[in-house]
Amino acid sequence: MKQICLLINLIIFGISVSGLYAQSDSCHLKFKVNGFTGGKIKLIGVYADQNYIADSTFMNESGEFEFRRKSPFKPGYFYVILPDYSSFHIMINDEQFFTMESNKGEYINTMKISGSIDNELLYQSMILQSMHEKNSIHSIHKNLNMPIIKMSLRESRKN
Repeated sequence: MKQICLLINLIIFGISVSGLYAQSDSCHLKFKVNGFTGGKIKLIGVYADQNYIADSTFMNESGEFEFRRKSPFKPGYFYVILPDYSSFHIMINDEQFFTMESNKGEYINTMKISGSIDNELLYQSMILQSMHEKNSIHSIHKNLNMPIIKMSLRESRKN
């Protein structure tokens, strides 16, 4: 009887220990930036008025890189610093299995996102903001060409 109990305990212990070593990733973020051929990547977290290095990795020759961890990132706002020191922004929440792909230098307009509604909304918001800023600048330039404003600008320069 003692041998059977010992055998059962050993089996349970073996299963629990093997479960610890076979633990799957809690976080897998995959990225591709077309136009890059490798280099060091940094994931920077933002907390209040502080920035911190959350993780780092290397980009392969195809412009692909990933962050894979056993423990998840703390949810928040992050940005990814690329080898040329340009960057793009990401949100990390409970959904820590997603992919993002973009083109070098055109991160907002070419970003393709899969598996993260937060990042889809973030980039839709950035696109709308960009469109709004372009329209605002256009209307400011248009209004500056009105005769009344031209006259008042000339008068303010004289003073």
